[in-house]
Amino acid sequence: MPIERLSMRHIREVLRLHDSVGISQRAVARSLALAQGTVSKYVNRARRAGLTWPLSPELDEGWASSSIARSPRATTVASCGA
Repeated sequence: MPIERLSMRHIREVLRLHDSVGISQRAVARSLALAQGTVSKYVNRARRAGLTWPLSPELDEGWASSSIARSPRATTVASCGA
């Protein structure tokens, strides 16, 4: 099954709806036509990266995208030197 990868714009909207508006992950998924698992995955990755809404204005778009969007497996393999 292909991995669903969101644009940074979608990730920002997921965080905004979940954190700022207070909508449940299920409602965010329905609102953005995403799988609930996808919303959960990106909310959890944002938390692990220390990101909350509103995102810091000095936060570089590339850094945020790579911190949230990269696969945990790719990080593990890269850190092992493989």
